[in-house]
Amino acid sequence: MDIYCLGVKNAFCNANVPLKNYEELKYKIFQDAPSVNCDIKLANDIIYGAMEYARKLGFEPQKDFAISKFVLEEQADCNISSNIKFGKEGKPLYISGPDDDIDYVLNKLVKNAGEGNFDLIIPEQ
Repeated sequence: MDIYCLGVKNAFCNANVPLKNYEELKYKIFQDAPSVNCDIKLANDIIYGAMEYARKLGFEPQKDFAISKFVLEEQADCNISSNIKFGKEGKPLYISGPDDDIDYVLNKLVKNAGEGNFDLIIPEQ
């Protein structure tokens, strides 16, 4: 999840995964960082809130969300908490990832947020 700009960047769902495989996957995702437990209400608020924020900027959820969304409540049943802030300090913050098409993202941001109305962090290449 990217609560600052892109919303649902990666999604996958695989039912009936043995616990051993899940633990290996969990380690790959978190590596040395501790995972944080949260209840399903908070997970729904974060996911659907970030998704709606990203849609306003012109970004749709990653294609696999069409399947993985079924582990969540229906979006219509969610009342997204106003305690969760999307963007950074009132505007989008794009932090480029290794698989991002930077030009595509920047063009969307300029078109939908406006020049100068977003911040970005792009590693030197």
